[in-house]
Amino acid sequence: MANLEDKIGLVRNELLAEIRRPDVTVAVELKRIDSELRLLREQRKRTDEIEDLKKRISLLETRIVA
Repeated sequence: MANLEDKIGLVRNELLAEIRRPDVTVAVELKRIDSELRLLREQRKRTDEIEDLKKRISLLETRIVA
């Protein structure tokens, strides 16, 4: 009887471990989304830098013409 209770306890612990473990596909998807967000932030930063450079060029062109 004790052996059966031990087996039931082991199965119970395994099931609890499965329940507590996050779904792998969700974790992978979250990492993918995080990577995409990071890339978008970098692209946005570059876009902002390009716009700043365009403004600076425009100001320099204005000074040259004047």
